[in-house]
Amino acid sequence: IFEQKNPSYTFFDAAVAGGSGDKAKALLQSTLQADTPPDTFQGHAGAELQCYIKAGDLEELNFLYDELKLRDGFPAQLVDQISVQGKVYSVPVNIHRSNVLLFTPSVL
Repeated sequence: IFEQKNPSYTFFDAAVAGGSGDKAKALLQSTLQADTPPDTFQGHAGAELQCYIKAGDLEELNFLYDELKLRDGFPAQLVDQISVQGKVYSVPVNIHRSNVLLFTPSVL
């Protein structure tokens, strides 16, 4: 459907199989260093994107959020998690989280 409606665009699925994303992150890092970045990539909301933002590897997307009124469709807390200094850098496409368990051994 995408190709029929957008014949001037080519969709290339560059998904990397296996693991918990370690292979994909390594590939992303090498493409960024080679100055051949992908148009998009998947990442977790929040601190995981900080290094890419600081390196200037991500384009801020406020214009897209304004044009498509995306702030009306996402919870404000979620938009805050993908923003830095008022600039939005990500578009949520699913809900995914890393599970972390913190504990005190002496209590257990």
